[in-house]
Amino acid sequence: MICPNCKSEIEDNCVVCNVCGENIAPKPAVPPELIGQKYRMSSARMTTFAIGHGRVRQGITFEEEKMVFDIFPKKFKTMDELYYNNIASISFEKKMTLFAILECITIICIPFSLIFGINTIMTIKTKDGRQIVLYENMSRNAQDFIKIIEKIIELNK
Repeated sequence: MICPNCKSEIEDNCVVCNVCGENIAPKPAVPPELIGQKYRMSSARMTTFAIGHGRVRQGITFEEEKMVFDIFPKKFKTMDELYYNNIASISFEKKMTLFAILECITIICIPFSLIFGINTIMTIKTKDGRQIVLYENMSRNAQDFIKIIEKIIELNK
């Protein structure tokens, strides 16, 4: 094994270089407390008159080296898994759903549509040029998830 700091040859499985003292223990790809956790998100209703099918539901499971996605309806699923070291960035925007816009136009339940008709749309871009889009209608959950992804990006620089 070669020390990344001084380029000296050192024994395999060393955690500290015996020449320069550099800490060479492998860094975790994800905060250890996240491993095994499942994160659930759900969008606001995306379509009108779609009883039971108007939302996008996502389940994200954090494993040691990757996130695994379970997204319904399947047409919104662009990848099954994403390795942490392949995450390039995360961006987000807030967008009112068509359902909420139609409610506002017809003046039905305006307070309801203003509270529950806004999605935070999060886009995770990968280093190989792909992306996955996730939807969350609860702003606080979206902010927490974005912070987790930003921390993972920092750990894998």
